[in-house]
Amino acid sequence: MQTINVKIEKVINNSYEIEIGYDMFEKLVDDIKHKIVPNVYRYAIITDSNVAALYGYRLFELMKKQGFNVDIYSIPAGEKSKTRENKAEIEDKMLEAGFRKDSCIIALGGGVVTDLAGFLAATYCRGIPVINYATTFLAAADASIGGKTAVDTPLATNMIGLIVQPQKVYIDLKTWETLDDAQIENGLSETIKHACIADADFFEYLNANIDVIKERGRSDKRYIDMLEYICRKNIEIKYNVVTQDEQEDGLTFNASTVKVFVGDVEVTQGYQLNITSTDGCTFEVVFEDLKAAAEEYGYTVENGTKIRVEYTATLNKDAVLGSHGNLNKAKLEFSNNPNEEQEGHKPETGETPWDNVIVFTYKVVINKIDSDRQPLAGAEFTLTKEVKDGDPIKVAVIKSTDGTSFTFKGLDDGKYTLTETKTPAEYNTIAPITFTVNADHTITWDGTNRDAVLTELTGTKVTGEITFTENKTEGSLNADVVNNKGSELPSTGGMGTTIFYVIGSILVLGAAILLITKKRMSAR
Repeated sequence: MQTINVKIEKVINNSYEIEIGYDMFEKLVDDIKHKIVPNVYRYAIITDSNVAALYGYRLFELMKKQGFNVDIYSIPAGEKSKTRENKAEIEDKMLEAGFRKDSCIIALGGGVVTDLAGFLAATYCRGIPVINYATTFLAAADASIGGKTAVDTPLATNMIGLIVQPQKVYIDLKTWETLDDAQIENGLSETIKHACIADADFFEYLNANIDVIKERGRSDKRYIDMLEYICRKNIEIKYNVVTQDEQEDGLTFNASTVKVFVGDVEVTQGYQLNITSTDGCTFEVVFEDLKAAAEEYGYTVENGTKIRVEYTATLNKDAVLGSHGNLNKAKLEFSNNPNEEQEGHKPETGETPWDNVIVFTYKVVINKIDSDRQPLAGAEFTLTKEVKDGDPIKVAVIKSTDGTSFTFKGLDDGKYTLTETKTPAEYNTIAPITFTVNADHTITWDGTNRDAVLTELTGTKVTGEITFTENKTEGSLNADVVNNKGSELPSTGGMGTTIFYVIGSILVLGAAILLITKKRMSAR
């Protein structure tokens, strides 16, 4: 018998933008023109019967007028339409119309539409991109954010579905003008729930402005600003929930930090940054015409020209400590012949090999003990890190309630200072301890033995009294910190203090006598 272990490294970034505005169809079409979703040549608008009449056909005609290959599909309005049968019906119509992998779905409507359309996008051709265009207060607060999609069945609600993040979310405040009272109240209920869970100040704001929020048909700046604020707070609260629910990797990709260089020249146009990849990569940089993009910056692309992409990723709470590290991988996709596109077919593309990078993080464990090496409770510590050309930054503060062992996680190479900010009663405070965390490792990884990349981990004392024990596998530096018992000064008003006062008085008196004597001597 032979067993083969298929090891799959999961590195996925599902970041996307949420744009809040007023009457945003033109903005959506402009974004599509600028290839917010790359390599897409057909669009399917999925909506319901109410929204289709109010906004759906307007968007459909606008996109047709701009030359886009677009169809529109509508389901009856209401929760009862969120079914497998309606999903299958739209899928069949899209197949008959020739929709394939180079397609994108625009979910135009409330929660029923975004749920059904998102689930359809996740399964059609094994996954195509989806854009959410929220038209209800409730969808803006909940359904269009977070990627949870599903359909209902006679036996269960929202039990059949997938998590699929949209390419982008648009929240159009103008569409709220056509909402009835029940729809406004549904959105308010979800918003109030968010405020109760996470933000007391936001709850007070809602309570103070509840009557104004319920108004509709207004387009003055104060009213629009209020709705935008409510949307933003909802998103912030919902985003935290989404992050906690779905973040599985130790690295969070920072899309705003991406820089692209052709040769030594930075280019900011001529390519598409795709952060919702369907093949498991962190992101893709897609050039439509690399030569033309470089020429805009006065650079001529030749055989052997290097393309460099720089970006940062942040270690999060799920980061793996120790030798296994946290894998970040990326690749570059580019067109070999930008003039090849014919009859709606996308041009031939090439791509670079995977660039695999291992990012490491460590922890320092401080065990507080007394001179007899017994655990000592009641201490508190602050850890700061030295920063080049700047003030030290506070890494963490750990309170005495954590017991006698203090763990500082998420550390990287560098110089740190450990300060005892609370000392156990009847013990002397230790002097601040400065130490360095040093690691030797191979940053790039060839895909062989991941646990062999971290070759060394040490903690070295700079000042103070501390000795570290290293564990490379666990990524930990452990050390004991000793507090010694100290002598207390007599309390205020005690005999010792009185003696100090008497001696001080004698010294002062002596100085006065000496001064008078000197004056008399000088007068003779």
